[in-house]
Order: sequence, then structure tokens, then C-alpha cells
Amino acid sequence: MTTKEIYSEEPVTIPEVKKLLTGISKEREELEYVQQKALEHAQHTAKTSYKNAVAMVNELVSLGLTKEKAVEIVNSMPVDRDELRVFFSKERKQPETEQIDKILEVLAKYR
Repeated sequence: MTTKEIYSEEPVTIPEVKKLLTGISKEREELEYVQQKALEHAQHTAKTSYKNAVAMVNELVSLGLTKEKAVEIVNSMPVDRDELRVFFSKERKQPETEQIDKILEVLAKYR
């Protein structure tokens, strides 16, 4: 069994995964089994384009969210306050309604 070395770890959106794996599939004849399954999943569940996903994550981070939280939100694309509040349910400090609305505005702009 071959071992793979991890060079870095970073949260990425589903559209980013789709773009990365599509690029790898063009370079190689065949993707590994796990890569193929991940690509199929990304193709079926991506809710926005790569360009929009990156822009949304950047805007959400500028609103004060962590990159990890921004990626989670972009991957799910919640449509209302209740769906969005789920992402903050385990946090000590819940965001104000004003910040929730700003996050929803960013998502709506790219929907």
C-alpha cells in the first residue's frame, strides 16, 4: 500500500473540489476510485460556480466569519435566517440578526 503525503490542509468549497478534480482528470487517463466518487458528488451537489464560490467565501470572511464557517455556508447556500442559524448553533455567541441578514444578502447576490 502506498502512502500519500499531505502538503497542506485548507477548507475548500464543493465547486473548488469540482474544479480541482476536473483538472486532475484531464491530466490523467483515470482518476483513483475515491477521486472519481468525490468528483461525482461535487458535480451533483455544487450549488454555484467556482468563481462565485470563491467570491462568496471572500465576502463572508470580510464580514468577520472564519474561512471554515464561510466554506460550510457556501456549500449549503441557506436561504433564510433559520437555515443559516443552524451553522452557529454550537457557538457561544450567536450572530446578531443584522449580521445574519448581511450573510444572506451576500448569498442572494450570487444565487
